[in-house]
Amino acid sequence: MFKEGRTFSFKKMVSSFWLIVYLVTILIYVFTQIVITRQYTNNIEKNIKLSVSASEKAIENSLEMIDMYLYQSYYIRTPGSIFQLCNTYLNDEDYVDRHAALQALSHIVQGVQSWTDNVSFDMLYITSEDNGTWLEAGDKESFTVREALKQELSTDSVYLSDSSLGRYMVYESGDSKYLLRVMKFDRCYCIIGLSRKSILDILGNARYNDNDICFAADENGELIFASSKISDFVISPDNDGKYVSIDGNSYLQVGYQSESTGYYFGILTSRSAIDGELLGTRILFMVILVITTILLFTSRLFVKRFVEDPITGGIKIMHEIEQGDFESSINVKTPITDFRILADSFNHMIDKIKALKIEKYESELDGQKATMQYLQLQIKPHFYANMMNIIYSLAQAGNFEMIQHVSRAIVNYSRYMFTDATDMVELRRELEFLDSYMDIQEIRYKKQIKLEKDIPDELIESLIPPFIIQTFVENSVKYAFSTKKSCLIKVKVKLSDDKESMILTIHDNGEGYPESLLDNSYKNMHIEGHVGLVNVYRRLQIIYDDKADLRLYNDNGALTIITIPYIDLGSYDYI
Repeated sequence: MFKEGRTFSFKKMVSSFWLIVYLVTILIYVFTQIVITRQYTNNIEKNIKLSVSASEKAIENSLEMIDMYLYQSYYIRTPGSIFQLCNTYLNDEDYVDRHAALQALSHIVQGVQSWTDNVSFDMLYITSEDNGTWLEAGDKESFTVREALKQELSTDSVYLSDSSLGRYMVYESGDSKYLLRVMKFDRCYCIIGLSRKSILDILGNARYNDNDICFAADENGELIFASSKISDFVISPDNDGKYVSIDGNSYLQVGYQSESTGYYFGILTSRSAIDGELLGTRILFMVILVITTILLFTSRLFVKRFVEDPITGGIKIMHEIEQGDFESSINVKTPITDFRILADSFNHMIDKIKALKIEKYESELDGQKATMQYLQLQIKPHFYANMMNIIYSLAQAGNFEMIQHVSRAIVNYSRYMFTDATDMVELRRELEFLDSYMDIQEIRYKKQIKLEKDIPDELIESLIPPFIIQTFVENSVKYAFSTKKSCLIKVKVKLSDDKESMILTIHDNGEGYPESLLDNSYKNMHIEGHVGLVNVYRRLQIIYDDKADLRLYNDNGALTIITIPYIDLGSYDYI
């Protein structure tokens, strides 16, 4: 909701909106990709687990068939069973019967090896007091391990002791390990080596790709055999369904713990292979993101060029017009008709305002000129009346020589008095006029009036309205001298600290201004009251508007401070 008093620039609002839209798009893209990737990966993992489960049944069925065959061959005591044949071979004294029994046993051993592909080799060891007898059958690849087994088992009975006999055990020969099924009855030992190739082939049917690693591990997690060589790695059934790190690569471990052997069979599927299946999906998502980004930035540029820039430009023109530049106009470069109509209407309105402003300015100028002329007429009779009083006083005294001197001063004085009040004069001319005025007053008051001036040389050519210093000096002569036997008037001019304004100070040693004038009430006085004071104030307002200031104080006499803009003669533009 929009809160009262809270505002935003259009540019900031649009930029923020587009940024939020883009960030939301990125978040949706990332979230969607994560969800789809996770779902797809879960489906792959589920399929791998289902395949491994099917391989589990195939391996367990094969192992159960081997156990069943061995049980029927070795434990069922029929005349042709291994149990009876071994008993005949060991106990019968007839050589022919013993030899026939041995031949029959050899055929049985050969039959076990050829009966199923899950058996790599089959060995029968018949112990005797002198030398044991070995019967064996197997493929060429198992020859080396069979020889090693015969050599080791004939001299070391650890594998054949009752305590070491288990349902299945691991035999290590060189760099290879074999899974053995060992059975003992009486003095005979049956050793069946499970086919690694057969087990790996069955697990291979569950592989997700050709690079998957099929494996078998013992109850301690030690690797028995695998379809590919991997570094020493403890394969824990607890990691089933999880990703494990092998040789710096991540693999999904899926397998099962065999009920027949107690060992762990499974498959390691490379994560990169699973992720590779998602390459197409990721490329599709990336293309969608790129297209979306291009569309967003294109629309952003469109809005910036045809909406934001015209608005920003219009605001800039409005600020220029606010500063008084009515020559500015809005030039809209946009295909949007609404903005063109708005710009044309605004420019037309500015033209109207400019025309009205010029008309009003000319009217005000005429009025100000008439006012200045009226004020000048108010000033001149006022000064002439004072001067006529001086001449009258001298005539009464019969001082005709002084009357001539005063008349000459009045002539010089009058030349300045008839200066156009609407013009600006140099401060030097105002001071010369002030000197002529003081000559007259000194003649009148017999040098009981003293004027002190503090004027920097660099300000002597600055421009001021005429009579603004003389008016207050005349006021001091009129009122301060009436209360003092001698009158001291100080005139000081200086620049403000920022060098932009000029401060004029007129200070006398009289009784000061009436309290009624200290509250700036003269600003509202009629022209007949305090003619000079009101006259100066109104002329300052006409010439400088609000850039000038007039202040009255009492500080051991009347203190007048006038502040006007500093204008140097060389920079003044005459009209």
